[in-house]
Amino acid sequence: MLDIGVQTARQADPTLLRLTLFGRMEARTLTGESVLPIGGKTRALLAILALSDRKPVLRSRLSELLWSRRPEEMARASLRQDIHRLLDALSPLGVDVIDVQRHTLSLKPALTSVDAERVLTANSRTLGGLLPPDLLLLGELNGIDPAFDEWIDQQRERITLHIKGVCETRLRELRDPDQIDTEAERLLLMDELNDAAWRARIQAALSRGDHARASAIAENLLKAFERQPDRVPAAQTQALINRVLLPREPGDAADVFQEEMLPGQFVGGADSSASYSSLVQDLGGVNQQKRDVLLIANKNGAEYFASSLASVLFLTFAADAGCVEHARELAETLELLLVDLGLISVLTTPSGYTPDALNPMQSYQGMGADYLVSGTLRPAMGGARPRLVLRVLDVRENAAIIWGTHCEIEVVDLAHTRMMLSAAAQSIKWGIVLAEARRSWNLPRGNLSPLGCGVRAFLLMMNRDGRTFSEIEQLLEYARRKDGQQAFIPMLQSLFFYGRSVCDWSIEEDRCQQNALDAARAVIALMPYQKVYLPMLAAALYLNPKTQGQAKSVFASFMEDAPSDEVILYTIGYYFCTTMECLLAGRMADALLEIEKVRLSPCRSPLYALLDPFFMLISVLAGEGRKVIESGRMLAGMYPHSSGCLVPYLVALITEGGDSDEIDAVRTHLLSFSSSLTVGRVMRRLEYLPSPQRALIENALRQAGLPET
Repeated sequence: MLDIGVQTARQADPTLLRLTLFGRMEARTLTGESVLPIGGKTRALLAILALSDRKPVLRSRLSELLWSRRPEEMARASLRQDIHRLLDALSPLGVDVIDVQRHTLSLKPALTSVDAERVLTANSRTLGGLLPPDLLLLGELNGIDPAFDEWIDQQRERITLHIKGVCETRLRELRDPDQIDTEAERLLLMDELNDAAWRARIQAALSRGDHARASAIAENLLKAFERQPDRVPAAQTQALINRVLLPREPGDAADVFQEEMLPGQFVGGADSSASYSSLVQDLGGVNQQKRDVLLIANKNGAEYFASSLASVLFLTFAADAGCVEHARELAETLELLLVDLGLISVLTTPSGYTPDALNPMQSYQGMGADYLVSGTLRPAMGGARPRLVLRVLDVRENAAIIWGTHCEIEVVDLAHTRMMLSAAAQSIKWGIVLAEARRSWNLPRGNLSPLGCGVRAFLLMMNRDGRTFSEIEQLLEYARRKDGQQAFIPMLQSLFFYGRSVCDWSIEEDRCQQNALDAARAVIALMPYQKVYLPMLAAALYLNPKTQGQAKSVFASFMEDAPSDEVILYTIGYYFCTTMECLLAGRMADALLEIEKVRLSPCRSPLYALLDPFFMLISVLAGEGRKVIESGRMLAGMYPHSSGCLVPYLVALITEGGDSDEIDAVRTHLLSFSSSLTVGRVMRRLEYLPSPQRALIENALRQAGLPET
């Protein structure tokens, strides 16, 4: 996906022909119509003209690049044919955008624009919004001709060198440590051994007073150079590593860093006589402390996340004098609940620690915190119960609030309070997952760890777009192959295949349901003592009528332990199972109550969106079709490619005697992107429902005009 800056530039571009060369090649008119030629050689011809700096290209040169293995006369004849094909493809423009001369061809600059050209002409001020971070230049044209392959490699190298030069210039201009980190990481993605970038990251950490982070970056630097023994760090880089990592006596001048030192200002180390090999030997065993988050290091195996997703620090909850002790207990309870969920590292504040009054976020970041959890307990007033306000702040984004809620506390009902905090802990976890997914969205997949691939897949799942299902499955399968011990990955796989079983009608339902079950069992095998995952296994078993007896037993076992460990409640699997049990027992009113609990929860997790299709279906069966129609209209506008929500919407329109035009519109739209959808396929997917409910849905779909088989 192109960076949003590229999209904005393209939308504001008044030229007649707009060429995209990064990723999938595109050629579009001012109105968005594709005029991309069909043949690979013809596309390659257009690409050569687009990357020739608007200079005329000799026909002989074009022949050499595209038909290097043919005799000269045959190559020229083939070129003439492809020129005609190219001009025909571009004819809808109505204007000649290619200047064809007897001996040369060129692309007319006033009428055409090229994304790669904008990158090549960008400077340190304009480059940031134009970079397509993980797209290869003309990747689909590899193999056209050996000479052309060599030419493409040269163009890629030319663009990379230009970007590196611009980034290095910008790195020297910047003074803000966070901006320096961002620019240095971009450089390391292109050149994993870029000395300037490594020094900048280390010095940015030192400028914050974060010596632990500087040491971690220095260790990653050494590992990167060890992988390529033919290259060694520059003398300045060696001196900086020596300052950061080697043990020193207290008071040694080399161990003192000026707080105002910024990466662009560092000078020194040229007199260092220590060789790289001896330096590595001296550093053996030094500063090998455990790190929760591994920052981007290089492009050949760097990982954005390590064993945990993020680090969270709890602040003292604010409260009036009479509520201080209760606020402290709430904070401690929520902290422990978040620890129990795993995935997130919870930090503790050292005794007597006071952050910098002028820049507290920098102090917290220096402690290794990515997020802060803060709370305010307001006392009961006017007969109301005490109210707890919770927030999660992103330390790296100037304390921006990424999650928040407020709820009333039952001071005398400790069980209710603990369950409310359990729901809050679940919601905080998934809120942080979404925040981290958005933060790492523009990183190439190769720079994501298994955990990073998982959070990216989760963000795609939340988009509810059936067109991304294959990408989600690939991300999760890649992550699971790379790290088979991370329970978070098969948990996401189970959630994904559950969601796909009610949202994607293009695959065989047996495979989908079986994958959901296999993934849930894998989670249990990895975390046998974590009861929180049992409802997920039960939910997968409920999807198949043959295993619903097992599902009931698993869920009953889960509920036996629930009162002693409320953190296992308020999960997506829990609500699915409680609603399913009401449905199978014919208690439809109770099923609606379970749905209402999710809807009204002040700590509703974003994960519950996966239950929308199931909850809508249950609501239709319980006689709440009007509410489903309202929800369907809203969700159809928000998620137009989610067939899982459109099917219950269509059923509700039939059962409630909806407008025929609306029924036709929903059916037509549904079949436009889910052409394999039939009454038979839907009913095979819904075999877990009782017979009367299945008959209601089947009749409604037939009346709606869906194909029978």
